[in-house]
Amino acid sequence: MDDFVSWFFSIVGYLYVSLCLYVMAQKLGEDNAW
Repeated sequence: MDDFVSWFFSIVGYLYVSLCLYVMAQKLGEDNAW
């Protein structure tokens, strides 16, 4: 069970960081466009 929990959180953490970076890139792109 511990292996599953660590695997689950590693996947969720990776997706969360990727989403944050994507949103930041979108905001920076909009700022640069203007």
